[in-house]
Amino acid sequence: MSLTQEQCETFWKSADINVDGFLTIQELAVALRGYRAPGSKLTDKDIAFMFNSIDKNQDHNISKAEFFEEMSKPPRSQTLKDTFKAFDKDGNGSLSRSELEAVVRASKCFKPEEIEAAIAEIFNTADINHDGSVSLEEFLSVVS
Repeated sequence: MSLTQEQCETFWKSADINVDGFLTIQELAVALRGYRAPGSKLTDKDIAFMFNSIDKNQDHNISKAEFFEEMSKPPRSQTLKDTFKAFDKDGNGSLSRSELEAVVRASKCFKPEEIEAAIAEIFNTADINHDGSVSLEEFLSVVS
């Protein structure tokens, strides 16, 4: 989620009910439920996940600094698109097997002995149309 400074201020003023400079999970829940789109259902689990993602120091309060830092980040989809573009070395709009391998290695999510199997599995899963490359849409469908 990417909010402007003004949007962050507006949300913060309505959310910090006791005006102590911190948000509890209860304050966040009340504020989010007040801002949600009609027809959308925000569960307690969704709110807890968001709260814990923002509460970086895990003190069970969200400071204004933590909130503003998290809310000013670009949306995850944009970050993923930027990652895709960064690894699309030839700029053809798709990732070859070797370009995808660079993504896997850069992620540092796999042990060295797991890398080859992970690349094969990810490539086979992501290359939905079996054209030998992974398009942005295919990439997003796998990592989102």
